Amino acid sequence: MPSFSVLGPMRAWCEGAELDLGPPQQRATLAVLLVRGKRPVPVGEIADVLWGERPPVSATNVIHRHIGMLRRVLEPGLSHRAQGQLLVRGYGGYRLRVGPDDVDLTRFRLLRERAQEAGLAQAAETAVDLFVEAAALWRGPVVAGIPAVARDHRLFTALDDEYAATVREGADTALRHGLADRVLPMLERCAARRPLDAGVHARLALALAATGHQAEALHVCHLARTRLAAEPGVTTGAELRSAHERVLAGHMSDGPVAVPPARPGPGHVVAASCREPGLLPGAPEARAAVASSRPAAAPTGGAGPAPQPGLPDDGRRLIFTGPTATAAAAATGPVPAATAELAPAAEPAPASGFVGRRAETAELLSLAAGASPEHEAPVLAAVCGQAGVGKTALAAQVARLLADRFPDGLIRVDLRGFDPDAAPVAPAEALRGLLRALDVPPHRLPEDPHDVDGHSAVWRSVLSGHRFLLLLDDARDAAQIRPLLPGTPGCMVLVTSRDQLSCLVAAEGAHRVVLDPMTSAESTELLAACLGPGRVTPDDAATARIVERCAGLPFALTAVAARITGAGVEPGAQAEAALGEAALGEARQRLHGSYRTLAPGPARLFRLLALHPGRGASTEEAAALAGLEPRRARALLSALTAVHLLDERAPGLFTLRPLEHAYARELLHRNESTQKRAAAVHRLSGRHLRPVRAAGVATSPPAAGRSSRPQLRTPSS
Repeated sequence: MPSFSVLGPMRAWCEGAELDLGPPQQRATLAVLLVRGKRPVPVGEIADVLWGERPPVSATNVIHRHIGMLRRVLEPGLSHRAQGQLLVRGYGGYRLRVGPDDVDLTRFRLLRERAQEAGLAQAAETAVDLFVEAAALWRGPVVAGIPAVARDHRLFTALDDEYAATVREGADTALRHGLADRVLPMLERCAARRPLDAGVHARLALALAATGHQAEALHVCHLARTRLAAEPGVTTGAELRSAHERVLAGHMSDGPVAVPPARPGPGHVVAASCREPGLLPGAPEARAAVASSRPAAAPTGGAGPAPQPGLPDDGRRLIFTGPTATAAAAATGPVPAATAELAPAAEPAPASGFVGRRAETAELLSLAAGASPEHEAPVLAAVCGQAGVGKTALAAQVARLLADRFPDGLIRVDLRGFDPDAAPVAPAEALRGLLRALDVPPHRLPEDPHDVDGHSAVWRSVLSGHRFLLLLDDARDAAQIRPLLPGTPGCMVLVTSRDQLSCLVAAEGAHRVVLDPMTSAESTELLAACLGPGRVTPDDAATARIVERCAGLPFALTAVAARITGAGVEPGAQAEAALGEAALGEARQRLHGSYRTLAPGPARLFRLLALHPGRGASTEEAAALAGLEPRRARALLSALTAVHLLDERAPGLFTLRPLEHAYARELLHRNESTQKRAAAVHRLSGRHLRPVRAAGVATSPPAAGRSSRPQLRTPSS
């Protein structure tokens, strides 16, 4: 059986001899199959990785040829048309039959999982050693040696994020237990590979200080902050500030680096990892089992409260508000699996300052009437909208109001579909965490940790006969959601996503609620709730300016309010500074989460749309900017509207909102040269002048020897 390596240069061996995997594109085909594991990979997905948005007409034939060549490499002596035993084609596409020890990526994930289990068992030294062993399998950028267009695909860049998340988790464990010396080399290697990863550099500084190198730790903080400040659209963040303060104070073993939670759920007070249960306050088991809790939420209009310092965020967050036998076991000792039962949910905390969204709240509450055991299927509702519009807070508010209808409790899973700093949670990973947190015995779980269908079947069996409310937060797409859906009548699922989730609506019957930006009145109400009584006057010019510039986005309003409150000034005194630093700075981070999911074609068009001078661009104008046929441009525009980076205000008329426009312009100047920007403007101008030239020729033909084409002056940006 061959063995494979993707965590560095793409390589393979058989009986000790290295195999020649062929040209780069053929290697990339193999890399896709290896990273996808046992899941069949459709030809279309392989084509997307190999060519991006512009596959050639012969793409399918080329892929079949690569598959045939790879079969003969992996199984020498195989006849020309034989399928073989390793690389097979079945329902849904091609897949490789490999064992868990045959691919370094699978070994890495198993080691990380064992490390997490050791951490939960309070075996800190074992956990740290396993994290270090897992990180040591990485020998450089993943799948090195394949074409750049494939290497930049999200399938592979997500692996780099997975590596960094593992390093951060191992460092946090080591810092908590005084084992910083064991993770220092791992952190140094990771920091060298990821110069713009504030979280890794923050932990490196803490580890250096914990091993007696305070001056070097402060130097790491300074260099990282300087490097990040020089990058357009990148903020230095709270992690480096927290690390710098802890190094100065000598508090290196205080636990994970303190950062604001990415999407805090108002009213949720317990944050647990995917291996641990969490309970709402009031249950005695919760007080005994859980050591850390969230502060009360600030007023929100659907975006979550202003960042709270000192809250760790491990990137894989589940929140359980229904007490389970697992939680009781944490307080009183192990409970035999045969006696484990689900207890009634604790009373939810009251809403704290939730503003607006009355019509949307009523619409979602009305759907809950169908979540009863008498109905044939669970109720599925999807809250969709642009980044920062308040999807999570609305879903949390609705879940809070519906708590008494679901006696077995609330389960919240942060799927991190559009997280700017971490890879989306794989369905199998989320399911495995849910099942373990609900105390499902290990022998009931599939042996393969990446077996989505197996975990999903167990999950639905566990939920059978119970009434849960599931909040699947920040979903990437329908494929990430489907395995987590219960099959039990009486359950309700609330999904939030920047994607339109059209497939979920069409195939699963989901009810979609599109969340628009807040009205001016709602925005003013939210700002007043954040700043306190007497500080906001609806007719005040400064208030109107803040509301207008924040474009109805609750996250921007709360960020500005936090900056004004922290500065101790009235809204008018530093409104512009607060807007510039808080609203736009926060917008960059959130919008980056959507932008990084785009394929190269839609991403390029998003940047170029910043060059359009009007309030909206037509399909033809977008095609001219990108130098594409209108039909192709329409597909790219649809990809942008699907993740709410672009609005289609009227059929065929597309608009960038103010914050998106500012972000697109920053990306434009960062990624497109002056010549490319000028060429795009020239194409757009040419499209507008074409009818004028045609009319001029029709009424007054040019004199002999003179061109009818006017001379254009093309701007440089």
